[in-house]
Amino acid sequence: MAMTNEREVERYVEDILKDLGYKEINYQGSNDKNIQRLLKSKSGGKAGRGKPEFTVKLNGISSDLLIIEIKKDAKYHESKNSYKDVFDEVDVNNLIAKDYAVDGVVHYMASVMKEYNAIGVAVSGSCKDTLKISTFVTKKGKIARLKNQALLSAKDYIKLIHQNDYQPNEAIIIANIQKELPILHNELRDMMKLSEQEKPLLISACLLALQEESFVISYKSKTNKEALSSYTLNTIENTLVHTLQVAKDKADMMMANFSFIRNNPNVIEHLKYILEKVCFLFDEFRFSETSYDVIGNFYNEFLKYTGGDKQGLGIVLTPRHITELFCDLAEINVDSVVLDTCTGTGAFLISAMKNMIDKANGNSAIIERIKKSQLIGIEQNPHMFTLACSNMILRHDGKSNMFHGSCFDVNIQKQVKALKPTVALINPPYSQKDTKESELAFIKQSLDMLQPNGKLVAIVPISCAIEMSSIRIEQRQNILKSHTLDAVFSMPDELFYPVGTVTCIMVFTAHRPHGQLVIDTINNKPVEVVKPTRPTFFGFWKDDGFVKTKTQGRCDKYGKYAGILQRWLDAYRLGIVQNGFTAKEYVNERMEWCCEAYMTIDYASITQDVFEQQILKLMAYELLNKQGVRYG
Repeated sequence: MAMTNEREVERYVEDILKDLGYKEINYQGSNDKNIQRLLKSKSGGKAGRGKPEFTVKLNGISSDLLIIEIKKDAKYHESKNSYKDVFDEVDVNNLIAKDYAVDGVVHYMASVMKEYNAIGVAVSGSCKDTLKISTFVTKKGKIARLKNQALLSAKDYIKLIHQNDYQPNEAIIIANIQKELPILHNELRDMMKLSEQEKPLLISACLLALQEESFVISYKSKTNKEALSSYTLNTIENTLVHTLQVAKDKADMMMANFSFIRNNPNVIEHLKYILEKVCFLFDEFRFSETSYDVIGNFYNEFLKYTGGDKQGLGIVLTPRHITELFCDLAEINVDSVVLDTCTGTGAFLISAMKNMIDKANGNSAIIERIKKSQLIGIEQNPHMFTLACSNMILRHDGKSNMFHGSCFDVNIQKQVKALKPTVALINPPYSQKDTKESELAFIKQSLDMLQPNGKLVAIVPISCAIEMSSIRIEQRQNILKSHTLDAVFSMPDELFYPVGTVTCIMVFTAHRPHGQLVIDTINNKPVEVVKPTRPTFFGFWKDDGFVKTKTQGRCDKYGKYAGILQRWLDAYRLGIVQNGFTAKEYVNERMEWCCEAYMTIDYASITQDVFEQQILKLMAYELLNKQGVRYG
């Protein structure tokens, strides 16, 4: 809706401020004599003559101040001189304060910053739906630009003014944790004699107990080892039941899975040492500000030491850059309600929560709503359920919408549907013997629980996309009858290294049929086939830039992934078809769902070096598989 003059824009902004709870809003300057004394005019800089559209004392009588400057036309939002993230005194002198909203608000902030902490907001535009908003804060004698693009409550602005500037380097902290994991694993194995399942449970229990400040202060003074064990469990139970008000049945299950801490004499003997180590490792780690799946990575590390296929409980944990990619593919926003029907340790929910909170622009009401009602997890394995709950609780959310059980349970389905999920992000258990709980069955069940036009993103073995057994065809047809296959992306062969599973990512739209059922003739027999009404997008995303290293496993060592990700997303969002990279095709359940089947090979890109490398790879494969190599 358009607004015809600047005063109408001002009234609109004033209404928003009142809705946010502001009461004493000063118009065209300030009623406070000291503030008005400091405000300099935009033309000439004469003290006491400045008149920003609105000023508000955020704490009533304290030194926190909100200043708002408004321009009706968005082309006067900011001058080229204000294209900066940080302004010092020289920068302020070069601003065109009279003509531009950003320049004006920064000018006013500079006027008062010696005596007041200030949040400055520049607003421009003539349409309510497309108002442009920039936010700034005074910090240590300078004025810094913030990411916020919406008007916030006084409480949120005060938080922005006083938040700690110190930002620990997450990459360094995570690298240190990763470096320590093998050592920690050996200590849990050799000193405590813990099983693979118990090791991550103990770490999550330690992290939960260490969230209590009183525990951090006092646990070292406990000299009786049995008393420390009881104190640790009592602290966790008190946190779950009284502080976080976790439902009793969930809290009881978690405490039952932690009971070995009280019963295992080896754990009791060495518990203080492990607590001290975990406390040291995570001293600066900010759980609420990262998508790093701490407990999942502990679990992953410990699986490396198990035998067999290293898939432990049949669960393959998803790499962090893929959980974040899922959020982009599903186009998650602050109103999304995200479901994971096979939650594992909660990696997808953690990434979704981080993505939505980042988009909330610091609005505490939206962030609280996201944490309280927009994350839904279902996990059948009791140990995994405990780890997932711990992971979410460490981020102060998710406790109320975690379901212990199967997504194929009708009662759980009813409860989940009532929460109206709009997005599903899943990595279902692979190679289950029961076809009723196959990867495609998880996809179908998850889609059925979504709201109409909801998005599902799943990563599954490539066999789900190309296998032509009667069971697979029937499963794919059951999905396409009700839901649309939007896209399929072929992923790197070693994505789950060291687990050897080749995968693809599928994207669906819920409750919109892929096409119409028609009768076709196959092998001289009439057969029902879904006739697609729209093409599916295919991506050949085999190279994510990651390489295997001795100490960090598979990682983005050369920093290539950000550029590759942008290329992937641009191609998908714009529907770009490119030789050797993407394709579009009308597919049904009897056709291969993979890019390799439809993309045009770009032979011009095959150089002599590429050809020779492929020959060498083939020779190495033949040798490793004892097939022999013929030369000449």
